Amino acid sequence: MNSSMTDIDFSRSNLEGANFNSSLLEGVSFKGANLSGSSFQGALLIEVDFTDANLSDTDFRNIADHTGIRTSTGVHNGEDALGYFAFKGGLTDKVKAIAICKHHPHYSMAEKIARKLSEQTARQIRGLTQRGSAN
Repeated sequence: MNSSMTDIDFSRSNLEGANFNSSLLEGVSFKGANLSGSSFQGALLIEVDFTDANLSDTDFRNIADHTGIRTSTGVHNGEDALGYFAFKGGLTDKVKAIAICKHHPHYSMAEKIARKLSEQTARQIRGLTQRGSAN
């Protein structure tokens, strides 16, 4: 690790283009900070707060698999954290689309609609089977 930072408050700081490559960050707060163009390549992030931070073009490639971050929507670990970074415009290693989409503010509504549609199909099949029409 290049450097180690614990319990440092960078809230609302302008850290555009900052280099946190291969650093160990634990309990650090970047709440509302401008991190655009910064780099966290190879970093280990433990309980780091990125609530309302500007993450556009911030490089999160090759970060540790067991990364844990906090945001306004909760605690995110591993691929879920990578999905958050990608959703906010950060650069990440390949991440599943669902890990990105779930950070959209309307995701829970879309998920509920999809679940209801899938339940409806099951109910329709069950109804037709009970009437003997599906065989």
